[in-house]
Amino acid sequence: MNSTQNYTPPDNSPDTDHVVNKLKQLDIPVTRENYIDLNWLGEPPDPWTPEDEEQLPEELQDWSVFGPEMEKAMYEDNSDNSDEDYSESDLPDRH
Repeated sequence: MNSTQNYTPPDNSPDTDHVVNKLKQLDIPVTRENYIDLNWLGEPPDPWTPEDEEQLPEELQDWSVFGPEMEKAMYEDNSDNSDEDYSESDLPDRH
């Protein structure tokens, strides 16, 4: 996502981030840049780390800032979660 591209979160969702709520309340566009500015009070961590990136809402994360390898790895991690296979031995015993 481009740092200036607006993200439109669902209104009144209980899962909506407090920073997103504050940006909306102040009528500031919810962009990656604005989120980082408000969340870190104008002083984001330097250097910016993957741990910092994980704190952003998923829609505002930009793993390309860490290079193509990290971006690809994060995409693969997110896409693999829905197809996990479990065998019966992985399930709790019901006795």
